[in-house]
Amino acid sequence: MRYILFEIERQRHGHDFDVESAAYSLEHVLPEHPSEAWSYIEEVKQERLIYRIGNMTPLETRINRDLGNSAYPAKLAAYRQSGFNITQAIAEHYETWDEQKIESRQKQLANVSGEHLEIRCMIIIQAC
Repeated sequence: MRYILFEIERQRHGHDFDVESAAYSLEHVLPEHPSEAWSYIEEVKQERLIYRIGNMTPLETRINRDLGNSAYPAKLAAYRQSGFNITQAIAEHYETWDEQKIESRQKQLANVSGEHLEIRCMIIIQAC
């Protein structure tokens, strides 16, 4: 997933971040271990959504470390500070975060990777 997201960032915005660098991490918007702040999403749905690419975004490790399992509003401020355009776009386009937003973003990622058929296929397959 990390490679796919970094490649989309490179294709769409011309940023060539080092995919192997420890300075960057993979952020799960809906956290891997959600706090009570995320209880508005049913636990069964959380388990299904957490590892979807639509729920993931690249983020600077120093920023991600401070976020932990924060509620979505706290994460928005951090996403705005990111050097990754696809991460900033979450803050710009999604006021809330739920199942529909994750699915919408996953489709959007597949669409923007359209020129790169291999990546698009990986995103579409992962959605199933």
